[in-house]
This record gives sequence, C-alpha cells and structure tokens, in this order.
Amino acid sequence: MLRYKLYENKEAKAKVNSEKLSDRVTNVTRSILERSLNNPMFLLTMAAHEISPEDIKLKVKYILNYLDETMPFEEKKEDEA
Repeated sequence: MLRYKLYENKEAKAKVNSEKLSDRVTNVTRSILERSLNNPMFLLTMAAHEISPEDIKLKVKYILNYLDETMPFEEKKEDEA
C-alpha cells in the first residue's frame, strides 16, 4: 500500500514537472523570437541568406501557432472556461 502511494506521488510530480518544463520552453521560445525580430544583426543575417522579412514573419506565426496548439491540456481547459 505504501509503495503504491509513493509511486502515485512520483507520477503526479513528474506530470507537474513536465507541464512546468513545457511552459518554460514556450516562454523562452517566445522571448527568443521577440528579441531576434528586434535585433538588426539577425535581420541583416537573414537578408544575407536571401530570407525576406515577410518570410520571417510567416515562420514566426507558424511557430507561435504551433506553441498555442501544443499548450498543456490544463491550460486549454482554463482558457475555454
């Protein structure tokens, strides 16, 4: 009985940790995108590789949509309520 409770606690703790990690990755990714888009050297580098600002905007939109779609289940449930 005691072993089962310990196992349940470990599973719950792992789930919470993975949700926190997911949130952290999402926040860091958004932060990096925002900083990159405001960095003139990033834009010059992209231009040197023949990537236009419109292409960058499309890729950023795609990434942000992906991040929104892959939010943890609990966050989606809160947003719908």
